[in-house]
Formats: sequence, structure tokens, C-alpha cells
Amino acid sequence: MKKEWERSTRICDYSQLSADLKNPIETKLEVMEEQIDPLFCIETISTQIKSGLFGSKKKVVRVASIVTPKWLIQSFDEEEGKSEIYTRFLYLDKMEVSTITVDLSRKIGLEDHGIDVLSLMQDGIERVNLFIGLEPGIAANEFVSTLKDAILKANK
Repeated sequence: MKKEWERSTRICDYSQLSADLKNPIETKLEVMEEQIDPLFCIETISTQIKSGLFGSKKKVVRVASIVTPKWLIQSFDEEEGKSEIYTRFLYLDKMEVSTITVDLSRKIGLEDHGIDVLSLMQDGIERVNLFIGLEPGIAANEFVSTLKDAILKANK
């Protein structure tokens, strides 16, 4: 099977996140007047294996994913610090998880690893469906397990 992305996922303490990924989260928390209690935190660096069209530079995406009792919080750097970091807060009690992207990728001969999430954003209006790409291994397994457990607890 072919791979389109090389991924590296590490478990980290929320306090260990790089400032460029953490600061937008902290800013949003201030606006929302909330604090978080991180249950689990990972950082994934995904590097495109092939360069883009017309020989453009390979894309590198950094994503911090934090599971809390209420939220799955993500902070994205999609252009290696050349654009604004995008942050989203997704409600756990409105969340569904699946492996649709991985399953479909396998059917067309591509290898990938990760989990799909469908949830409501913190604004309570927008529903998003996203794929969280992960490096296969202990960090990914613990993240997915913690996320699923947190979803169950949020729905009790």
C-alpha cells in the first residue's frame, strides 16, 4: 500500500506544547472564560511524502490534540508558522468517532492511520467532521482510548 503522509505522534503534557500551538488555545479559553483540565495530550507532525503539484514544497502539518472532560481541543499549524494557527473546541457529549477515512483509504490502496470525529463546535451551531491523522503505536492507541472513554463519561 502507498502512503501519502508520514506521521509522528508523541504524548506530551499540555504544558509542554510549543507556544505557537498552545497560545491560541489559551486565548480562546480567555474569551470563553473557561479553564481546561487536560486528560490527555498529543502532538502529531504529518509530512506529505510527495511534493505538491508543479514541484511545490512538501506540506508539513502540526496538530495538538487535547482531550478534556468536556472538549476535544485541537490547534493546527498547516503552513509551518506562515499562517495563523487554527484552533477548534469540539463538544465530547455531541461527538461520534469512526474509522471511515482509514477504511476508505485501504479500499483504494492507501495506508493511513487515525480516527474520524463528528461533533458540534463550541459555538453550538457548526457541526464538523474531521480526520485526525496519527502515527500507529502506543500514543495513538492511548489517545483514541482516552477520547472514547471521555465521550462515554460526557454522555452520562
